[in-house]
Amino acid sequence: MATLKDLVQERYSEARLVALTNPDVPASVINHTNLDAAVADAEAEFVDHVGAIFDPANSRHVKTAVAVVEVLLIERGSGGIAAARSLRTRAESSMRSLSAASTTSRQ
Repeated sequence: MATLKDLVQERYSEARLVALTNPDVPASVINHTNLDAAVADAEAEFVDHVGAIFDPANSRHVKTAVAVVEVLLIERGSGGIAAARSLRTRAESSMRSLSAASTTSRQ
């Protein structure tokens, strides 16, 4: 089964991931340390907000968690703060929606 990192790498071009993972320095390769940290933090945020463990087989989970990874990578750089805020708002809204759906299905 694919990991969240695999899913992020499937959805973004290598050039985009190089830029996201090396926000303040010129680079030509993905910084996997930064990507791994963002993935781990995104999975933790997902659990905190949704109240469920990330499921890579659930397309709503994937859409939301991938967005959270992108937000975290943007937030950790010095540029793109407005874009990060907009993405974070959308990701948090999606997590609230997932949380509400999880709560309803448990009743």
